[in-house]
Amino acid sequence: MATVNLGAIKFNWKGAYNNSTQYQVDDVVSSGGSSYICILASQGNAVSNGTYWSLMAQAGTDGTDVAATITTQGDLLYRDASGPQRLAAGTSGQFLKTLGTGANPAWGDVTSAIRKLTMFNDATYNITTSNSSVSFPITIDFVKAQADSDLFIQGWTPVDTQNSYRVGERMRIQKTSDSSYDSPSDGEAYGGNNFASPPASQGTDGGKGEISWSRRIDTSSETFFNSAETYRIHLGWSSRDGSAQRPGDTWNPQNTSSRARQSTTNIWVWELDPSTTAFLT
Repeated sequence: MATVNLGAIKFNWKGAYNNSTQYQVDDVVSSGGSSYICILASQGNAVSNGTYWSLMAQAGTDGTDVAATITTQGDLLYRDASGPQRLAAGTSGQFLKTLGTGANPAWGDVTSAIRKLTMFNDATYNITTSNSSVSFPITIDFVKAQADSDLFIQGWTPVDTQNSYRVGERMRIQKTSDSSYDSPSDGEAYGGNNFASPPASQGTDGGKGEISWSRRIDTSSETFFNSAETYRIHLGWSSRDGSAQRPGDTWNPQNTSSRARQSTTNIWVWELDPSTTAFLT
């Protein structure tokens, strides 16, 4: 009766190939990431010798060592044309953007046409205008954050009682650092100020008027504003012929009659990215 060696009807895992080990048929070893099965008993014959060994499983291509590619907290892993790559963390506030097919991702800066917006309410009420041809009764300070920013200034002042319906509203701007002005009292550039006069002879209980303030500043041409510092806005008037005319008797009227409530000057200063503004003259 034939004898069957049950230990030889299955593969025998022998671990890594050893040149000094005697191998038997069906022994399996590993070498270079691949595995080989012994087909002829021998010792000292490398797995590359096809007389004694047959390839059982071929080693695959080594994968990327992710831990060696991304090394720092905040790193991101992406693939470029050659393989996985590291994108280091961006700076605070940046966003991740794609540059399209065939390009690598990158960090981008968040941009906006508006760099800063400052809003003012004048807390001085019942400003009695002087009987003068030139006066600037309201002043407001603002800090320009970036030297190259363009500016747009807009707002209004409520007015009580008609004095004159023809007068030149003026907005002058001053540097607080040296007290210099951007223009003389009657030489403002690109101003859009306008006075809507109260109805005549209605007194404090009549309809109110309003001065609309508007000024745009293009720093590429108005170099007075090419610095990041504190500026002071002066709001007032100057009559062209030197006569004592003024827009209304009272600015920011408060409780001037039994039915009137307080009202005040509101001014907005928009600081704008110059690459996004288009000033037409």
